[in-house]
Amino acid sequence: MKVNYIVLLILLIIIKTVYCLNNGYDGDYKITNKLNDHLINNNQNEENIKIWVTFNSKKKENFNNIEEFSKNNGLKKESIERRINRCHDKNKIIDDSDVLINQDFINKVLSCGNENTIKLIQKSNWLNSISISLFKDNSNILIDCIKSLEFVETVDLVTKFKKKTNISTKSVSSSSSSSNDFNNCKNNNDDNSKFEKEFNNFIEKKLLDLKSKLFSSSMSSSDSFQNEIPDKYYGYSNVGLKQINVDKLHEMGYDGYGIKILITDTGFRKSHEVFKQMKIIGEYNFLKSNNNTQDELDPNIEDINEQQTGHGTFTLSTLGGYRPGVLIGAAYNASFLLAETENATSDFPLEEDNWIAAIEWGESYGAQLVSSSLGYENWYTYANKDGQFSKISRVATMAVNKGMVVVMGVGNSGDLGLGIPADAEYVISVGAIDSNGERTEFSSIGPTADGRIKPEVMALGLGNLVAHNSDDKSYDRFDGTSFSCPLVASGIALLMQAHPNWSSKQIYEAVISSASNSHSPDYLIGYGIFNALKAYEYSPTNTSDCTNNGLGCSSSNGKCNLLSKKCECEIPFYGQFCQYNRIPCGQRCLFLNSTCQLPSNNYNFNNNNNNNNNNNNNNNNNNNNNNNNNNNNNNNNNNNNNNNNNNNNNNNNNNNNNNNNNNNNNNNNNNNNNNNNNNNNNNNKQRRIIIIIKIIILFFF
Repeated sequence: MKVNYIVLLILLIIIKTVYCLNNGYDGDYKITNKLNDHLINNNQNEENIKIWVTFNSKKKENFNNIEEFSKNNGLKKESIERRINRCHDKNKIIDDSDVLINQDFINKVLSCGNENTIKLIQKSNWLNSISISLFKDNSNILIDCIKSLEFVETVDLVTKFKKKTNISTKSVSSSSSSSNDFNNCKNNNDDNSKFEKEFNNFIEKKLLDLKSKLFSSSMSSSDSFQNEIPDKYYGYSNVGLKQINVDKLHEMGYDGYGIKILITDTGFRKSHEVFKQMKIIGEYNFLKSNNNTQDELDPNIEDINEQQTGHGTFTLSTLGGYRPGVLIGAAYNASFLLAETENATSDFPLEEDNWIAAIEWGESYGAQLVSSSLGYENWYTYANKDGQFSKISRVATMAVNKGMVVVMGVGNSGDLGLGIPADAEYVISVGAIDSNGERTEFSSIGPTADGRIKPEVMALGLGNLVAHNSDDKSYDRFDGTSFSCPLVASGIALLMQAHPNWSSKQIYEAVISSASNSHSPDYLIGYGIFNALKAYEYSPTNTSDCTNNGLGCSSSNGKCNLLSKKCECEIPFYGQFCQYNRIPCGQRCLFLNSTCQLPSNNYNFNNNNNNNNNNNNNNNNNNNNNNNNNNNNNNNNNNNNNNNNNNNNNNNNNNNNNNNNNNNNNNNNNNNNNNNNNNNNNNNKQRRIIIIIKIIILFFF
């Protein structure tokens, strides 16, 4: 037996040596290709490098005792209460993602440098990761130290992108005497005060009616009120609100009361007149690490729209502003958590770690609804937009699983596709329409890389009146999904108020199943225009258990796993009960020089012969399709190279501009494919080593 132990020890040493030689003894395999590329092509103007450090373990906790777990890991009562009410899976109120990061791990990472060379920026318990800033001149030495730590799993680059500037269509001040279409409501302060008083009395009466009905009997939308809310009370918000039937919920007395809404954006001009009655229950500036989200105007920034208080003021007023006769945000009586996560100027990048930290912060304070008018694009190809690839999308999904409803703008990139994390499953992404209900040209379209319908719903995103940050009485009109997003979120707040026990996934189901295009969803407008009234009337599935009362998995779309009580969906279906059907990405995927994640037989090339001008592009598409078919049978690394070669050959037939664009896209695909292949290779090596060790142990013992 002693000999056996000696032989086993020798073999294990040999295996470890070979493994270290293959992967780099110093932990090179822990560094993602994204970070490697950045270090090689480092921007000389960059003073610091911001990276993610992800750890490979957490301390063990008892999830059965919620009270004890909450005490040990700092979970607040508000968070637990929301999870109990809104989590779809009542058996997973808490999980491993709620366990605090090991502080010893953090301290050891920081000890690789000093306060001048390494700085802790954000912590994510959900990802078991920290973001840190490294002084560029010392970055290689610091990363070498960090990757050598045994408890470090990966070292990655924090994703950034540059914000597109806003374009206003009309700007006015309440003190302006010039002729404009706002003057009728804005310049007569006496009339506005009268409107406000009448509107408050009206809503107060409806709330009393609502309470009496709730105590006496159940109430439905068929309950009639003698007086509808006149258009003049909504002012220039009238079109957007009535287009999605939010006014009908107002008439029932719903105004967002009792709902906690987290909004992530730039700073906010809280002193604006539309916010004078807003209930702000918490705020945090994740850029400056303080509790003030109203920044002073910067005299060095000429464009007022790029001031730090700009974009956040615009979106917050759409969500919950209150100035009867001028502007009404439907959820004006909700409670708000303000998170400043984005830099407003176009010269500075937005960084995903701030958004992730804000989501975890808001969740801890019991936020039930998130409204976030942003999206991240750098480093992400279309193939990456599957709801799983990016850290920020995974966090959005985790928020939904913890009982939060997450509403995102789908983006303003039109045919180029949606941003991240709008790609996450059960995140309600919102596109933009005009006042006639037609999709705007800039509104981003889907589907996701794995074929899920995006956007989910649509709302007004053209010429939206918002509060402006130039002073406390100015207003402006803007275009973009940045404004259709809070418009839908405000309506969902009323829906959540009306149905306090609906889970986040039931809210999602009600929203998409009641929209105007729900019977024939597509990748242009998703399930159609949001309809708050029909969503209110909808009866969502009231269980997360596919075995409950023989609920099953939407006919033959999947099978119910009796152990997990979860549906296992057949391709191309998805959803809790396999009730949603994927869109074959086909031409959309090829248009974006990417790889479709659905089987190749879902490709559709019926449009190949539409006209002669498209022949070259169609040839490229066919070649790409052949390469993708080969990918199913051959080694991934070789196929990626073949795909890139074929793309380059086909691109030679196009003009120089197309060559540049395609080459850039191919390079991005190459980086991400290499990154995925690198991770897969490392995982395969680790699995082979584990198998070898098991065989050795069985052989000798």
